[in-house]
Amino acid sequence: MKLSHKLFLILFSLITVILTASLILAALSFKSGFVEFIQNQEKQKLRNLAQRLVPIYQQSQDWSQINVSHLSQHDLPQPIRPRHRRHPPAGQRPHHLRPARHSDSTQTQRGAPIALFDANGKLVVGTEYPADDRLRVQISLKDQQQIIGYLHSWIPEVPKDAVTDLFVRQQLHNFAIIAIVSLLLTILLVAVAIPKMLSPIRQLLAKINQLASGNFKITKAKYHQDEFGELNKQLDHLADTLDKNRTSKNRWLADISHELRTPLSILAGEIELVKAGVRQMDEQQLDSLEQEVQRLHHLVEDLYQLSLADIGGLRYQFATTDLVKIIEQQIGLNAANIEQAKLTIELFSPKSLSLVADEQRIAQLIANLITNSVKYTNAPGLIKITVSKAQNFVQIDVEDSAPAIDNNNYHNVFEPLFQEDQSRSRASKGAGLGLTICQQIVAAHRGQITASASELGGVKITVQLPIRSGS
Repeated sequence: MKLSHKLFLILFSLITVILTASLILAALSFKSGFVEFIQNQEKQKLRNLAQRLVPIYQQSQDWSQINVSHLSQHDLPQPIRPRHRRHPPAGQRPHHLRPARHSDSTQTQRGAPIALFDANGKLVVGTEYPADDRLRVQISLKDQQQIIGYLHSWIPEVPKDAVTDLFVRQQLHNFAIIAIVSLLLTILLVAVAIPKMLSPIRQLLAKINQLASGNFKITKAKYHQDEFGELNKQLDHLADTLDKNRTSKNRWLADISHELRTPLSILAGEIELVKAGVRQMDEQQLDSLEQEVQRLHHLVEDLYQLSLADIGGLRYQFATTDLVKIIEQQIGLNAANIEQAKLTIELFSPKSLSLVADEQRIAQLIANLITNSVKYTNAPGLIKITVSKAQNFVQIDVEDSAPAIDNNNYHNVFEPLFQEDQSRSRASKGAGLGLTICQQIVAAHRGQITASASELGGVKITVQLPIRSGS
C-alpha cells in the first residue's frame, strides 16, 4: 500500500472518529440542555404562579382560600375576600380543599401536574405525582422572607407532545446533515492535504535517486521551516560533500600518477642512456638513480601512512613524554639539512614540558614540520620554533621566512598533494603529503593544527595538543 493511501486512511479514520465523538457529545449535550431548558421554563411558570398565590395567602394568612382552579397556569382569578361558609361535619374537609384526582388536576392545569404544599410540607391542594418517570420541579413561596409553602411540578424526563417531538426530530435531522457535510469536507480536505504533505518526500526521493545515479549536482530549492526542510538541507549538504570528495579523489589520483610518473620517467631515461653507452655506470650515475628511488620510496611510504590513518590502522601508544626533548632531538637530526640549506633555526621553549602523547608520532610530527620549512624556505632564511603552555594544552608554533603563500590557500595546505605557485612548488622537494600526515597525527591526539601568515614573511604552522590527550 502506498504511503498516500495509508495517510488517507489514517487521517480519514482519525477525523471520522473525532467527528462521530463530537456529534454524540453534541446530541447528549442537546438532550441534557433541552431537559434543563424545560425545567427552567417550568420554574418560571411556577414563579409566575407564586406571584399570584402569595397575595391570596397574605389576605387570610393561610391557604384556606386556595383551590384547584388557582393552580391553573393561565390567567388566575383575582384574590377574593374570605366569606362565611357552612362548615362540614366534624372530621370532613371542605370540598374545595380536597385533593383533586389525578385526571381532574391534569385537565384543569393543561400542563404538568402541580401541587401546593404548606411550610410543613403538607399537601394543600393538587396531586402529588407518584411516578418515577418524571422530574420534580420545586420552588418556595415566601412572605417577608419567611417560607409559607412550596409549589411542586412534575415534568416528563422526555417531553412527548407533538411540538417537542417535531423539535427533536428537526435537531436530529440537522445533526445528520452536519455529519454528512462534515464527512464530505473531510474527504475533500484529506484529498487536497495529502499531496501537499507528500510533496517534500517526493522531492527527497528525487534527490536520492540523483545521488544513487552518481549525479551530485543537485538543484537546490527553498527550504521549508520544518523537519522536511532540515532533511532537505542535510541532503544537499551530503550531495556537496560527495561532489567535493569525488573531485578531490580524481585530483588526488591525477597528482599521484604525476608524482609516480616523474621519477619513473627519469629512471627509465637514465637506464636507456646507460644501455646506449651514452653514460657510464659509475658512482655518480648510481647516486642519481638512488635519488629517484628514494623519492619513490618516500612517496609510497607517505601514501601508506595516509591510507593507514584513513582506515584507522595507525596504532598509538600514549604515555607521558617530554615535548621539548623531542623537539631538540629532531632539530639535531635535521641539523645537517638545515645547514646545507643555509638556514638558521631557533627554539624558544621551557626546559621541559610533559604531556600524554605517542612519542614516536610526535617526533614524526616535529620532523615533518621542520622538513617542510627547510624545503620551502629561501636561503638565507630563518626557522623559529616556539613552545608554550596554556591551562589545558600546549602550543607549538613553527614559522619560517619568505616565501609566503596566498592568503586564500592557507586552509588548503593540509590537503594531500597541495601545490602553491612556483616560488613554493614541490618540484623535486617532495610530494606534498607531509602536512597531511601532520594533520592526521594531531587529530589522533585530539588537537588542532592551523596555518597562517608568519611575521617572518613565510608560513606559520600552529599546533595545539591537549596535555592529557590519551584515551
